[in-house]
Amino acid sequence: MTTRVSVHIYTHSVNYVADRLMRSFKDIIVLTGLNPQGITDQWRTLERGLTTWMNSRHLEKVYLEVWDPSTNRLAIRWDILIGYEPGADGDDTMWEDPDAIRSAIVKGGHVPAKCNYRIVAVVKDGYPDVPGWKSTSTRSTAGLVRQFVGTAVSTPGIRASGGYWRKSS
Repeated sequence: MTTRVSVHIYTHSVNYVADRLMRSFKDIIVLTGLNPQGITDQWRTLERGLTTWMNSRHLEKVYLEVWDPSTNRLAIRWDILIGYEPGADGDDTMWEDPDAIRSAIVKGGHVPAKCNYRIVAVVKDGYPDVPGWKSTSTRSTAGLVRQFVGTAVSTPGIRASGGYWRKSS
């Protein structure tokens, strides 16, 4: 007879997903030809917001907006949707699929080096305040088409999936 015992600590899932999201955003920034200094300078603040809002289950989406400062229009936007289902994807393991994102980056292509970027969190009402984060609105996706990437990170309690918006061909 085999006995299997599994203990899941939700905080471990939160930290795992936050870490993988931050690394994925940095990969996207670097592989699309942008300077990663902005994300590295704000790493702790960004990670604190993601972990705080996943712990409280207020985080719904995270966007990486990349825009041309001369027009204020998006060049590309990455969308990560956060789900809080127990046993996300039907198993009790933690995994990520970095190849899905890297493949999508190749398809999305480079953006002009003059572009700026920022990370925007979409949270539910009643979310806890996090120092360094402020309210904002997102840029329009008009003129862009959405490409689905799929699930990028999964744990027993949290799933991160999404895609990106690019200029139509």
